[in-house]
Amino acid sequence: MIRKKSTATKAKAAVTKVTTAKAARKPANDEQYEVVLREGGGTVLTAQVIDRVLYPRALAWNRLLSTDQGRQTDQDKEAKTWRAKGHETILELAAAGEVARDEAEAFIIAAAKSGIVQVEMQWRKETSGWAARVFPWEALLALATKNEREQIGQESFVVVRVLTGGEKHGPATNPPSFVITGGAEDAGFDFKTEQAAINEALQGTLRSQRVRTLEELGDKIAAGKPSIVHLVLYSDEKGMIISAKDAQTKPDERLTEKVAEAVAAHGPDLVVFSSCYTGRRLAPLAVAKGARVAIGFHGEVMDTSIPVFFGAFYRARHQGAGVLDSLRAGLAANLSQANPHDLGTVTLWSAEDLIQQKSTKRSAARLKTTSTGTGDGGVVPAAEIEAALPVICTVEEALNYSVLHNSRGGLFKVFAVTKIKEGKMDPLEVTVRLDTGLDRPAECHFFAKLPAEADRQQDLAANVTLPLGSQLLRQRGEALLGTVEVVVRCGAVQIFHRLQSIKLLPCDEWRDDETGRHLLPSFVFPRDPAVRDVLTAAQPFLRALCDQPTAGFDGYQCGFTTDPNEAVTLQSKAIWAALQHTWRLDYVNPPPSYARASQRLRIPEEILRARRGTCIELALLLASCWEHVGIFPVIFLTKRHAFAGYWISDVARSEFIDGLGKLLDHARTSGKEPTEKNLGGKRESKVKEPWMLAEPHHLATICGEVRAGHLVPLETTFIPLQRSFAEAMSHSREMLMRLPGNGEFDGMLDVQTAREKGVTPLAIIAQGIVA
Repeated sequence: MIRKKSTATKAKAAVTKVTTAKAARKPANDEQYEVVLREGGGTVLTAQVIDRVLYPRALAWNRLLSTDQGRQTDQDKEAKTWRAKGHETILELAAAGEVARDEAEAFIIAAAKSGIVQVEMQWRKETSGWAARVFPWEALLALATKNEREQIGQESFVVVRVLTGGEKHGPATNPPSFVITGGAEDAGFDFKTEQAAINEALQGTLRSQRVRTLEELGDKIAAGKPSIVHLVLYSDEKGMIISAKDAQTKPDERLTEKVAEAVAAHGPDLVVFSSCYTGRRLAPLAVAKGARVAIGFHGEVMDTSIPVFFGAFYRARHQGAGVLDSLRAGLAANLSQANPHDLGTVTLWSAEDLIQQKSTKRSAARLKTTSTGTGDGGVVPAAEIEAALPVICTVEEALNYSVLHNSRGGLFKVFAVTKIKEGKMDPLEVTVRLDTGLDRPAECHFFAKLPAEADRQQDLAANVTLPLGSQLLRQRGEALLGTVEVVVRCGAVQIFHRLQSIKLLPCDEWRDDETGRHLLPSFVFPRDPAVRDVLTAAQPFLRALCDQPTAGFDGYQCGFTTDPNEAVTLQSKAIWAALQHTWRLDYVNPPPSYARASQRLRIPEEILRARRGTCIELALLLASCWEHVGIFPVIFLTKRHAFAGYWISDVARSEFIDGLGKLLDHARTSGKEPTEKNLGGKRESKVKEPWMLAEPHHLATICGEVRAGHLVPLETTFIPLQRSFAEAMSHSREMLMRLPGNGEFDGMLDVQTAREKGVTPLAIIAQGIVA
């Protein structure tokens, strides 16, 4: 969908059309409709679609694309797998519409060559054609054509959508309007940089408005009749919030149609919805209600990526580019970002055919680099520097040692500067200082060069590294209050300064939230001295269980038996027996913690010294022992409980991690059929890391591995309860099988994958930590 070539492609005179026969007769309630894929060179593929057939695939791919990319350890293999799956899915969809496979293959080749695909469908009513509107055409077509595009050197690829049959109004000609809803403000959206970037791109013609209710939104849009409505609102897969009071802080899907009508009924040239999940339902509704073009985001989008994309998009538009060239300019600017995938998928809906339109006078590539005269010799004047470099900076409420240790940020939720004006500037000078009052301040000081182009962003948080060698950070027993000072200068101009307090959490405190839940493998300590003591105590049990006087812990090497699975099981049983009979551990509640959604975790040495542990501490202790001997552990998390498990072989784990096909199968069957009340796959926001599997289709796959005997879960609280290994395994299996559908599953963490991705044990100093 993205890349750099920017000239719009004219439709060729000779059009190759592939039209299907009508699909097989279906029951009366299976409404059939037509979806047309048109590529820029003229090839057209037409298929008959039924929601009941397409919807499971749409739901599955939406889930997979948002949660499962980057899970394989072999990235090259993963890329090939995703491309192959995307390619095959397009062929399957064509076949379902009775399009011959060779004709579908020819369309993919033609689309790769032209670099643009237009997906066309007709508007009847919202419950008709829903599956085609929520289908991730942009991502799947990009995957399906990737190999062919690489072979011919076609880097640019754009997918747009056309929705015919909507209402016609306007045209509206009044100045553009930037509208901020109360729900977005209440959610803490940082929209000021986005607004500044767009206003600069449109040369100050943008009108700003704030609305607190749906009625106020409708009244102000109806009164102003702006040609462009840029709406910042809070939304997710469950709906949206205009006013927190009206929606009682919960997203409401019933607002969607009313919002679309409010912003589009006067016939605007463009409506932009600057929020997550607005490209699936809200944007096409806006086109159906009278907007000529509507833009939303198919899935999630990060705040920091928005100013760059929209700054370039509106700059190209202001200079005379059409909507296609403007889209290309925005996507090209986004490629300059440190993390271009943060933008997600931009979904553009149009009431008119965009491929057939004449190309603009200037290409997006030229528009992107055209100077607008920003000062003497292309240098931005000192008086304009502060306004030209808006800074977004949000400091975390608490500093978590495990996040710092694993280089996952930790100090800032976001810290970035966006350059919204063209011209040369001095490098940025950034100073970040953390002061506890009990130790020397930890300080980070660095410089960052700025490009001459506008619509560029620097992720300053990525360059902030604080020293972790302080004994205070590694040894303190309680939380304490510190201060963070942030100073950003551009030459002689100070563009940003902030001084605020921050809570420093104890180094043994684990955050059970989006910030730190996925870093639980850092609390698995295979090199702790207590782990060696456990294994020493377990050695006689192992030799007795296998009746081998020389047997030892060798993980998956299985040197003392010909049955690899039995060898791993016997080693696990020996460790279990040592913890039960030699150490006689008891169960205990966790140590007190004074932060929400967090828990103090004892290291193995403290557990054995006190001879007691919580459910999660016992799970981590068992995982530490497994990892020490070379058995790959996992940790299961539910809403109120934790327990451990291990892979019966390294091959079983590798096949699971690489098993994208299995995840696709489970994702297809974990959703519901579309109805008026369920117009999309609703899911809770989960941590998206390769070692953290937390989605419903992940759980389905995990349960399949457990049933097959490849993954062995163990209820670790059965250690202090003096219950058998077999009982612990049976109980945890039953518990896992009951989890699907009840919302209790928080995830499974694969410790070995976390290690491969750089998550290592914490360097905690045991002495002085409260047990």
